[in-house]
Parts: sequence; structure tokens; C-alpha cells
Amino acid sequence: MSRMTWYGAQETSRSGREATIARVIETVDLVTPETKSELATAMGISEQYLSELLRELKGDDIVKKGYVVD
Repeated sequence: MSRMTWYGAQETSRSGREATIARVIETVDLVTPETKSELATAMGISEQYLSELLRELKGDDIVKKGYVVD
């Protein structure tokens, strides 16, 4: 699978959730957090909301369990 760029020029048409999902991918890729708590803190969102977003990303095979962007 080719590596996609999820960050860079921000589209103004993105919804809040889509923009947050893009930020999750970018943060995982750039920060490589060791825990979900660390990732949530880096993003400034709750662990509960992050878990919801990660479930979606894992279901789409974009993020693997160890917070690695595929």
C-alpha cells in the first residue's frame, strides 16, 4: 500500500471529525506515542474520543494496534 499524506495543506471543507481523524494519523506518524494516553494528551482530546477514532481507523486498516500508520 502506498504511503498517503494525511497532513499538509488543510482543506477548509473538512468536517470537525474528519479533521480530527487526519490529526490522529499525523500525530501517530510524527510523534509515535507509546500509549493511548500519551496520544490523547498530545492531541488535546479525551481518551474515550480517541478510542472511538482509533477503532474506526483500525477497522479501515489505516492504523494498527501499536499506533502505526499503515
